[in-house]
Amino acid sequence: MAKWTSSYILDILENHDMELHALNRQLETLGEMLEADLEEIRHRVYPGAVRYDQERVQSSPDPGGSLVAVVQACDERREQHKRDVQSILARLRDIRAVYSAIQRLDAVGKVTLLSLYYPRKSTDKVAEGMGIDCKTVWRRRDKAVESLKDYFSEMSDDVR
Repeated sequence: MAKWTSSYILDILENHDMELHALNRQLETLGEMLEADLEEIRHRVYPGAVRYDQERVQSSPDPGGSLVAVVQACDERREQHKRDVQSILARLRDIRAVYSAIQRLDAVGKVTLLSLYYPRKSTDKVAEGMGIDCKTVWRRRDKAVESLKDYFSEMSDDVR
């Protein structure tokens, strides 16, 4: 299945403003969570409490083993963080790519999409501002989205 479908492009157009804010905040939060998680994992290496209800002498069963487990847990957590960040950055790149691609459209497509989505306005307001019917706005929007889809399809073909 192709990534750059009409519905994917429309999703970005309709939600880019809220999504940009949320994704940037999520990046900040992921960094904070990583630090807190790593701190908690590092604390695992410290010895536990001594139990006095047992008759035998307690010692660390494998002091090196717990350190290895902590290092592995830290590495796994960093890898998970890296995957999460890469996923967010990929979506941010897609959002920016749609905006850049809009700039390459013909004047009618560019004006239609920018008027509808940057910032978001109702079809009625856009139609009134452009001096055209609402149905014409929808037709122009659909044509512009198809042009974007074709553009991204060509771009992905060039990459292969």
